Amino acid sequence: MRISQTVYGTNSLIPKKVIDNIVLFFLFIYISNTASICFEQTFSFVLIGLFCTFFLLKKRRIDPFIVGIGIYWFFINFLYSNVFNESWVFNKVLGGLIPLTISYLGFKIIGSSFWHRFEKWVFVLTVISLVFYAMQLLFPFIFERLSPILGNFIADFYTEARPTAWYVFVYTYSPIAGLAYVRNSGFMWEPGAFAMICIIAIIYRSIVYGVKTDKYLIIYVIAVLTTMSTAGYLALVLYLLFYIRNSEGRIKTILFLLLFICAIPFVFQLEFIGEKLNDYLYNSNVYGNTNERLDTIEYDRFTVFRLNMERLLYYPLGYGVYNIKDDFGYNFVGVNGIATFARMWGIAGISFMLIGIYKTLKKMYGGTSFSWLFVLMLLIVFFSNPIERSPLFFVYLMPFCRIQK
Repeated sequence: MRISQTVYGTNSLIPKKVIDNIVLFFLFIYISNTASICFEQTFSFVLIGLFCTFFLLKKRRIDPFIVGIGIYWFFINFLYSNVFNESWVFNKVLGGLIPLTISYLGFKIIGSSFWHRFEKWVFVLTVISLVFYAMQLLFPFIFERLSPILGNFIADFYTEARPTAWYVFVYTYSPIAGLAYVRNSGFMWEPGAFAMICIIAIIYRSIVYGVKTDKYLIIYVIAVLTTMSTAGYLALVLYLLFYIRNSEGRIKTILFLLLFICAIPFVFQLEFIGEKLNDYLYNSNVYGNTNERLDTIEYDRFTVFRLNMERLLYYPLGYGVYNIKDDFGYNFVGVNGIATFARMWGIAGISFMLIGIYKTLKKMYGGTSFSWLFVLMLLIVFFSNPIERSPLFFVYLMPFCRIQK
């Protein structure tokens, strides 16, 4: 039997690349947040067990920081349950650490090459997703007929809202009724999430490889454009500013600047940009909409941000897994990853996360400098996506841990 030499100087029956690719495969299933198995507790614990096996095979060591995070999480939940006389549910509190554990183990197993390998996977999946998206535009009836076959792989609550939706790892078919255009969800759970992961890849390549108009940038930009995501488009606008500032040649810079200025009025006339922003700003001062599936009130992102920040200022230590109520005393749902994470983990938690984002980008650049526009781009896409329980978000805490090759 062939024994492969790893970079650690030890022999392993399983080549390093094979282990890394297995880890990335399951990470992307979990990050996509679409497959039905992602919402099964058994799968989560089996996956953690598999990652622990790889963790031990590579002779990794547990970082005190990650242990401290676990202790802190139990502490804020225990404290909140006692201060506000809420029942203590151990399984629910423990479940809150599952995404962090998966993220930590995956990152430690792959090591310092994580972001490089992660971006390669994102690029391949993005290319495949664009092919599927083009086919969906050309042959929509075929995709709808695949639902009885492929619909079993997608989580049930997606099909409750969109009965013909399906998921096959490389693509999510999730048609939105009533829209005059077709949005591309890619390999993620919805278009905004696909835009988010493409923006993350754009930032990585720009920091590591510099300003280049190569096939990677072109593919990622096309992918973001097909999502019709408000947050994705706003992040692209910021990236265009970065591109103009750092591109070589005055003529090119002037042309891009003129194009940018001329494009602004047209972009904000799009239904999913101008009208959506107006709706957010208007609805933040009125009652929310009814979410029929959950039988509760659903608020827009700005209202969710306000409610979470107000509750955080009232109790800065963090609410953990416990829910908050709106101004009228009712339960509610809504999307805002940054605000929800801050409310769950407290001021200390969101502070560490923001520092982690900063340190992650600086390490990509080699520890010298980077553009603050990248931080703002990340905050925009995190603001608009429910990433508070995603392993992808917790990866930005990894600079606090010791990472091996």
